[in-house]
Amino acid sequence: MFKLPLPNPSKVFYPSKGAETGLDQKNLQSKRPYLCTNHPHKEAFCMCAKCGLMLCEDCSFVVGTRRYCESCLLSDNNLIQDFQYMISRQLQIGKVATVVDYDGPQKWSEVPSALLNMLKDSDIFFRGAYKTPYWITFPVAFLALLPNAFITYVVKLDDIVVRYASEYQATQNADVERVLENLQMLQSMQAENPAVMYAAAVFAPLFQILVLDACLFAALRIFTRKRLSWSQASALVNFSIIPFGLAAFATWFNAPFVYYVALGLMIINISTAVRSATNCTFMQGLGVMLSFVFVVTLAGVVYVFV
Repeated sequence: MFKLPLPNPSKVFYPSKGAETGLDQKNLQSKRPYLCTNHPHKEAFCMCAKCGLMLCEDCSFVVGTRRYCESCLLSDNNLIQDFQYMISRQLQIGKVATVVDYDGPQKWSEVPSALLNMLKDSDIFFRGAYKTPYWITFPVAFLALLPNAFITYVVKLDDIVVRYASEYQATQNADVERVLENLQMLQSMQAENPAVMYAAAVFAPLFQILVLDACLFAALRIFTRKRLSWSQASALVNFSIIPFGLAAFATWFNAPFVYYVALGLMIINISTAVRSATNCTFMQGLGVMLSFVFVVTLAGVVYVFV
């Protein structure tokens, strides 16, 4: 039979010891809705997602994005398998403690190992990644987007103009024509003053990051109860942006498929980050993602065509 790691017996409260510890039993009973069922001397941290018992952090077990009591966990084989999988993942990344103990990288030397942990198990990583300071997450996202912007505005601009010109001649599409006009304007600016294009290559990632951060911050404020600060919401986006660095390869080799793969990975990462960091319901997470994608798409249209 599968056995769960139980709290330290020396820390378990026994009603018969109430007089010794000086705890008022009547007061404990009156506050029971706010106290742990197993440890009446501790404040409740959560409710069992299955039976609704009030639990403290020591006697609740994390499975996915929910917490369960011991009896409910042991009564469901699927939950046991999921719990075993999460424990094995924590052991693989060297994190034996509970998932909520992860605080994300707090200094630059911790970033490489943190990104490796994100690749191993993004669900565990994003549970604490939102605690990472903004002065770390913003440069990480900027470095992920900078190569694609540099290739687009400086290295491959002429090739991109030729490609859009060929596409417009074949389709006569008005939207393609608008994009082509903007690209030709950038091309003329590059011929007059190449330094302007270097500035554009730096400005574009900054603009994209700020728009993405603002969109997710607003969506989380509207659809979830967990009020993340700007820095916390931005950390979720800025770490999720990292796979979009593959877009540089798509631009260099003219491979649209790679671009869409990078975009899909970024959206999946943001969805995982929202679910893991806020413990939101399915409908809340869906609302966050739909509003986020809508606003980002609208901002992209305004940026390109206006």
